[in-house]
Amino acid sequence: MDAPDRSPPGLGAGLSRAARTPPIERIPSLDGLRGLAILWVVMERFNCLGRAPGDSFAFTSLLHILGTGWVGVQLFFVLSGYLITAILLETRSARNYLSAFYLRRALRIFPLYYGFLLVMLVLVPRFSGGHPPSAEGLQYQVWAWTFLLNWTEPFGYSILIGHHLWSLAVEEQFYLLWPLVVRYLGTARLAWLCSGLTLLALALRVAVWELAGPAGAEVNYMFTICRMDALAVGAGCAALLNLRWGRALIDRHVDWLPRFAAAAIIGGYIVTRGFPRTSQSGQTIGYTLLALAFGALVLAEVARHRAGPRQTGPWLWRTAVLRSLGKYSFGMYILHAPLHKLVGRPLLIRWSLDPATDTLTNVLYMVCGITATYLAAVISYYAWEQHFLRLKPAYSGRVQKA
Repeated sequence: MDAPDRSPPGLGAGLSRAARTPPIERIPSLDGLRGLAILWVVMERFNCLGRAPGDSFAFTSLLHILGTGWVGVQLFFVLSGYLITAILLETRSARNYLSAFYLRRALRIFPLYYGFLLVMLVLVPRFSGGHPPSAEGLQYQVWAWTFLLNWTEPFGYSILIGHHLWSLAVEEQFYLLWPLVVRYLGTARLAWLCSGLTLLALALRVAVWELAGPAGAEVNYMFTICRMDALAVGAGCAALLNLRWGRALIDRHVDWLPRFAAAAIIGGYIVTRGFPRTSQSGQTIGYTLLALAFGALVLAEVARHRAGPRQTGPWLWRTAVLRSLGKYSFGMYILHAPLHKLVGRPLLIRWSLDPATDTLTNVLYMVCGITATYLAAVISYYAWEQHFLRLKPAYSGRVQKA
């Protein structure tokens, strides 16, 4: 959900030019892909329409697409795997490799994440009479504070207002362990390891279905070991781009990568019957095909960016709207659920509106919900997060001279 961004100049100015590594270059189309991911997620959250007998095929198809916002999370995982691994490979020889990485990640994630938990789990229950929606499940809030929600939610140990935070827990666990792997493993071996982890995650999901059936669907959906193929695919893309033969291979076949992505998505849609989040086919081959498709898109966009301005991909990824959504996607992901549960739904009830049966009301509610989430994320970024992001240049990886 979050992404490494170029921090503004500030406290890092005290480091000599030779002591700092340049930040990884921002690729506009990847911001656009991240914007598409968060738009997909938020649209599902604010969509209240339900199916009814007699609905047209087009309307039913639209409802189905709006109900697959979880696919946006899969795209987030692939992007995170790529961006984090690219940064780690770039700073692998730094003297402060681990400390710089962990401190920069903490500055990006902790202020908003823990600020959100402080407000929702401490301040709101204290000053709202003791029975707000966020008070339910407070006995399990320790799992949210420690980024372990993804291991407990499948068994009901969750907090209502923070249900969506499980995916951040998956990423944090990835950030914790992956830097050590990248530091001590060669790039070629890293690429092979990513391939192995992708196959292992698929095998684990198959095993969970064989052992538990539908009862294990939430385990497959939230356990890090079952979702690591998307992160591994993204990481494998970064490793491949750091190998000479890998770059040459990608450059030769860059035009085929989007076609592969389209074929994987269309084929997966047919095989899984619409990429349902918790079906057996959707959770096994479906998750893997989506990860591979998104990985192909990432490779194509990075290769085209490296080739220069004449090599451009789909215009959609480069639109200012999606790129702006991508920039504030972390805040949008954190804030969209409480805005729906604590603000949107109470207003609908108060005004006696039913978006579940009124298409126009639902569309207006979705537009208002997405807009409100975006504005809240922008305010959060400039009023709160940016003060911490200004500290990031002080913890740049300092590369040892040969």
